[in-house]
Amino acid sequence: MKKTITVFMILFFGVWFFLKNPIQLFQKKNGIISSVESNLEKKIDDQALVEKTASAPILADLPGLLQKEAALIGRIDSQPEDTLERLQKWAQNFNYNQINELQKIALDIQKPQDDRFLAVMLIGWSRKPEALENLKVIALAKVDSFLSPNRLGDFENIIRMQAIDGMISLQARTEDLLETLKIVASKSDDSNIADRSHRAIWATLGQAKKPEEQDKKALEEILKK
Repeated sequence: MKKTITVFMILFFGVWFFLKNPIQLFQKKNGIISSVESNLEKKIDDQALVEKTASAPILADLPGLLQKEAALIGRIDSQPEDTLERLQKWAQNFNYNQINELQKIALDIQKPQDDRFLAVMLIGWSRKPEALENLKVIALAKVDSFLSPNRLGDFENIIRMQAIDGMISLQARTEDLLETLKIVASKSDDSNIADRSHRAIWATLGQAKKPEEQDKKALEEILKK
């Protein structure tokens, strides 16, 4: 049963990866999974292009900017590395109040899923040690019972797992990170969240790859079959 759940979550992460990264597709070539750029093209209006290639946006109206960025991520991106770097620089300019605001957005089930997912990513990219507490709150947040039996509940787990991955990205002291991961592993009532926390602990100790890297490897193995 546990193996089935694990495979399901890996597949779910894989689907989410493809939805959020349409420019990169895994395909077989000479028995090796290689990452190639899609030859799909899509016209983007001039204003959107300006927004996408501009320097890190200002921090006023954070929810509005977050929504614009989340919408752009869903489009074909010919320069994903540049986009990633720009968003990471944006995140590193956040102050504590803005990180708290991102936490609220991440846990607001009324917000669009893309906005919520990006909010968690940005907290991790902020690299601020104090954001460790925000990500812990997200990881341990209870999932509303009416969401649990369906795919909305699956997304709630994705958000919480991403919070765990984000902890590793912060410039927190190793002992603080390990302590936080242990708390999440022991207090979470979801086996997948607890398992990811344990894997993050092993990665922090240098005894395993990061959970997201393990997921990518598992997905590649599945696609080879």
